[in-house]
Amino acid sequence: MNLSGNIQMRGKLFIALLFLVAIMAALIVVPYTNMTGMRAAEEKFYAKQFSAALDLKDVRSSQNAIQVDLFEMILTDSPSVRDLARTDIKERSMDIGEKLDRISQRVKDDPVLFPKLQAFIDIRNAFRETREKRVLPLILAGKKGEAQKLIMGVQLERSVKMRKIVDDVINGIDKKSQEHLRQAGVSAEHSLRLFVILGLLALLVSAATAVFMNRIIVEREQSETQLRLASSYSRSLLEASLDPLVTISPEGKITDVNEATVKVTGVSAKDLIGADFSNYFTEPEKANQGYRQVFEKGFVTDYPLTIRHAAGQLTHVLYNASVYKDAEGKVLGVFAAARDITALRQASQYARSLLEASLDPLVTISPEGKITDVNGATELATGYPRERLVGSDFSDYFTEPEKAREGYQKVISQGFVKDYPLTLRHASGKTIDVIYNASIYAGEEGKMRGVFAAARDITERKRAEENLRQVMLEVQESVNILAPASAEILSTTTQVASSVTETATAVNETMTTVEEVKQTALVSSQKAHYVSKTAQETAQASHTGQKSVEESIELMNRIREQMASIAESIVRLSEQSQTIGEIIATVNDLAAQSNLLAVNAAIEAARAGEQGKGFGVVALEIRNLAEQSKQATGQVRTILGDIQKATSAAVLATEQGSKAVEAGVKQSSQAGDSIRVLAESIVEAAQAATQIVASSQQQLVGMEQIIAAMNNIKSASEQNVSGTKQTETAATNIHALGQKLKQLVDQYKA
Repeated sequence: MNLSGNIQMRGKLFIALLFLVAIMAALIVVPYTNMTGMRAAEEKFYAKQFSAALDLKDVRSSQNAIQVDLFEMILTDSPSVRDLARTDIKERSMDIGEKLDRISQRVKDDPVLFPKLQAFIDIRNAFRETREKRVLPLILAGKKGEAQKLIMGVQLERSVKMRKIVDDVINGIDKKSQEHLRQAGVSAEHSLRLFVILGLLALLVSAATAVFMNRIIVEREQSETQLRLASSYSRSLLEASLDPLVTISPEGKITDVNEATVKVTGVSAKDLIGADFSNYFTEPEKANQGYRQVFEKGFVTDYPLTIRHAAGQLTHVLYNASVYKDAEGKVLGVFAAARDITALRQASQYARSLLEASLDPLVTISPEGKITDVNGATELATGYPRERLVGSDFSDYFTEPEKAREGYQKVISQGFVKDYPLTLRHASGKTIDVIYNASIYAGEEGKMRGVFAAARDITERKRAEENLRQVMLEVQESVNILAPASAEILSTTTQVASSVTETATAVNETMTTVEEVKQTALVSSQKAHYVSKTAQETAQASHTGQKSVEESIELMNRIREQMASIAESIVRLSEQSQTIGEIIATVNDLAAQSNLLAVNAAIEAARAGEQGKGFGVVALEIRNLAEQSKQATGQVRTILGDIQKATSAAVLATEQGSKAVEAGVKQSSQAGDSIRVLAESIVEAAQAATQIVASSQQQLVGMEQIIAAMNNIKSASEQNVSGTKQTETAATNIHALGQKLKQLVDQYKA
């Protein structure tokens, strides 16, 4: 009977509470619904009407500013001011177009505003077309009067029309705003009246509910006395546990604790009971979610939480909890037991700190290809937070997802991979070149749990390799220039050496001829003495002398021709020496450029670190070859200077020899005349013989001078031959160095 009465009373109380809750819900839902509707209407009105009005005002202001810019372009003579005004017109015109498109989208469903806006756009398009195709070209062409006439004519009419349309649209929007505000006021008054009615009804139901609850509380106090005796056994069991135990009501309040809970929280049992369960954890919301899950599912296992002691000490625990019920099967609350895992948590945190200490991106991947954990370096490399990365596909963060997928599948099949190249894509779009080293990891039971992968950023190394490649291309271009130049120098030097050798041969032949002429001059002198001794032998001596003179003239003419040939050869040799000097200057420039390229290559090799050591050796060899080339060209330049000096001396000696030959020819002619005079007149034989002796002596002196000059020419020619051979040797060395440099570059490329 008593139980039946309790059930009836409980049902009535439940109905009253349910009715009260319904009224409170209505009290909340109805105003909320009305406020939400009013807010939506306000937002819709702002999106379609008010913001459109603001944009139209901006359009009107920008249109007026464009007119001001046009007048400024007409009035100013400064090109810079005109350009600024034209730029402002262009920017404002683009801004007007964007805002008109935005306004059209907002009012396209309005049967009144949309046609007016379309009329405005049509007039504005005509206005802009006239401005761009007629007004601006006239201003730029200096026809400011015609431009001003257009602006004050048809353009002004269009501006007035556009301004009128904008004013009409804004006035229409203002009228709609006033109507909208009136309707909002009516709706708010209706909501307030309904709210007052529901509030009064809630007060009446609350009073009735309080009466019922007072009766129930009295009955519960009687039953609690009996329950207290029955729970003494349960209390002893709770206190015997070393783990913190707690019972929680459906409202989340602590209803009972054991001594272990008091110790772990540092709060007395009296203060704990009746307090919120979530108040004693570092994450209260998570604690609330935990006991709610128990009510929803009936239990939870290994639910992680951190208890905060009153002194600040933290204890990491895992909760196992389930609901407990009365004899009728009604859920009374939650019984929860905590297991201290602080030591296990510290070990886990140590392992985590090792992961976070790594500067390289680290990631663990499940057998299905999902990311199970990352470190901070991975978050920086991808631009995504850990919450976004964990659970997503590993391959989604690379420029080649299929290649990334093949990589971790290869680790699963082979056990590991080394230096696997991939390109990470950052959230901003930037890419990072990396190489992955990865292997599988297993659990305590030895079963494979996933893949552990570490990435190394190689972006800088790739950039250094690219710079090194560019330097090698420049070196190769220089080598390609140096090789033909050295070959050309070698060819020119060989030609000069051949020419100098021919010149030396010609000089030797000339020396032989001069010796013969000298002997002839001696014979002439002896015969002249014979003529002076005896007049009777004058005729025969004159005949012999005439013949000798003719031979001398012929020989002197030959000497003159050979001297002219020698002079031409020496001049040609001088010109070729100048050409060699120009080529040597080119080679010297090439050597300097090669030296500079070698220095740049050495710098780039040093930047590349270990990867650039091989090229550093090549750069050093290039620099040594450039120094050798520079030294060789210096030697060639010195030798060439000696050759030019010797050539100048030879030219001077040749000129003197040519003068001596001319004198010899003249003297031989005089000797011939004298001999003819002796033949014609015996009387004058003695005088003619004396003249012949004098002429012979002069001729002998001239021949001595010719011989001295030819000796100088011969010495200069020998020096030319020696210098040219040295030049040829240096050119050969330069060519060999160029070929060796080209081979080194080709070897490095290979």
